[in-house]
Amino acid sequence: QRFGFCNGRDQERSRANCAGITQARHDLGHRQSLKSSALLGMGLNFGSFGHTFSLVKWLNNAVTTSNQERAPHYAVTTSSYYPVISAVFVALLVISNVGATKLITFGPLIVDGGAFLFPLVYITGDVLSEVYGFRAARKTIFIGFAMAILSAITFWLIQISPSAPGWENQSAFEAILGFVPRIVLASVLGFLVGQLLNSFVLVKIKQRTNESALWFRLIGSTVVGELADTLVFCTVAFYGILTGADFVNYVVVGYVYKTLLEVVLLPITYRVIAYIKENEPSYEVHTEVI
Repeated sequence: QRFGFCNGRDQERSRANCAGITQARHDLGHRQSLKSSALLGMGLNFGSFGHTFSLVKWLNNAVTTSNQERAPHYAVTTSSYYPVISAVFVALLVISNVGATKLITFGPLIVDGGAFLFPLVYITGDVLSEVYGFRAARKTIFIGFAMAILSAITFWLIQISPSAPGWENQSAFEAILGFVPRIVLASVLGFLVGQLLNSFVLVKIKQRTNESALWFRLIGSTVVGELADTLVFCTVAFYGILTGADFVNYVVVGYVYKTLLEVVLLPITYRVIAYIKENEPSYEVHTEVI
């Protein structure tokens, strides 16, 4: 064997060893091939998962963007228009409350003096709710509520203060601006309930209709809000003073008149809302959910 010669048994053993080594190399190559295939498959799977995740993320962003585009828009209250509209709203309310102390007849119809301006309170409230949302409108409504109470307390303090010598209009003052708890309670309760319902209904309808069907939001919210306001105010303020057919006449005529006035003034309301939306930079980017 040392000189390179070997017998037959040794040759057979050598060939067997060579065959074993060849088979082992073949098995090792096969296992490495399988491992490479598995790694490649895992890479493909991870790649497919990455593509799938990217697709899901893109779809989610698309849906979110679409929902934001469909969501009703509102402007922020830091603009110059919101304080002005709120001031007009409160002024109309206080003036209407003073005028409401007198009952007026137009033929067979009975209304109070607030009928001249009070419908404009609802129109202004519609503008606030449509452009700035329920939270902003609610804040203005609460301010108006507080100012109505403040005006009543102020008139009461003036009423009980001693009159100056020679001033003989105390009875006239008390007849118009005197503190009448029933009227004050009726006014503030009717206003608060009616205005909050008016604003809430308008915003809820806008969540369904977005920027379309403005006329439906304005009229629908007024129908609900004015009904609640009229029923509360008339019942608390004049039930018992007006009875039977006169009371029903007062309630129905006041409600129908205020609602119809909203319809008649729709073109003006449309233009005011369109103007404010067009000139409020934040209107297209701010949304609100209630």
